[in-house]
Amino acid sequence: MSVRETEKSPELLAAYEEYERERTIRNNRIGCILGIIFMPAGFSLDYFVYRDHTWEFLALRVICSILLLAVWWALGTSPGGRHYRILGLIEVSLPLAFISEMIRRTEGFESPYYAGLNLVVFGAGLILRWRVKDILAMLGIMVGLYLIACLSRGAQMGWPTHGAMTFNNLYFLLVTGVFIGTGLIVDANRRFREFGLRFQLDKSREELQLSNTELEENRLQLEESNRKLVEMDKVKSRFFANISHELRTPLTLLLAPLEAMLHKTDEAFSETTREWLRTMQGNGLRLLKLINDLLDLVKLESGAMQVKKI
Repeated sequence: MSVRETEKSPELLAAYEEYERERTIRNNRIGCILGIIFMPAGFSLDYFVYRDHTWEFLALRVICSILLLAVWWALGTSPGGRHYRILGLIEVSLPLAFISEMIRRTEGFESPYYAGLNLVVFGAGLILRWRVKDILAMLGIMVGLYLIACLSRGAQMGWPTHGAMTFNNLYFLLVTGVFIGTGLIVDANRRFREFGLRFQLDKSREELQLSNTELEENRLQLEESNRKLVEMDKVKSRFFANISHELRTPLTLLLAPLEAMLHKTDEAFSETTREWLRTMQGNGLRLLKLINDLLDLVKLESGAMQVKKI
């Protein structure tokens, strides 16, 4: 099976999904831990940029960390393991939502906290393992939350829309999101190709091991068949040896009286009778020779007799 055919295999897709699920859950939990740590750590930034909102924003950051902790816990459960992709989007949406709320409570489109959205997306791109539709959903959530926060702030304050600043911030948010999304797509395709090659290699190894197992089974079967043939050959040799001995003994007892009868000098037998006796003796001797040759063959096969070249 070629690599391209392997990529279309349902077996490969199922194996890759299971492979990615375990690693995505692990990375999502790592991302939750980082969010739990760095969201409250932004307290120092609030202190220097928006000192009047320091404690207010700290409360938001702590709430976000608590929710991220809940996501971290849920990812470790069986239901969370089945819905890990939804939890992954929630994991990223939480800091995006709370940072957008900080933007809404400060200067809207002019708030420097839009950079925090970029930071969240950048961090997610480095750690999380997303599909194309997850990336599109993340970009939509980020831009949507940002626009809602800014437009809500503008409506509350009666500010005119600052076209230049609006375009500047949205441009950097979208460009960052596109770069991160493209990187995630390229990385996902690379991981899939590498997994496909490893999957094909593992399948080839399994097939090779199966072939080796079949060869070993065939070898054992041949050895068993050969052992049985050798045993049958020994039985055959013993049979021929036994029957040859059994035939030679009575034949010898017949030939001895015939020879004695032929050596009689008196006229006990007629010439016709003597001719019959000589015929019987001749045929008996030929039969004895055949029996002796059969015994020699049995001895030769069993190694009891060696052939000498003349």
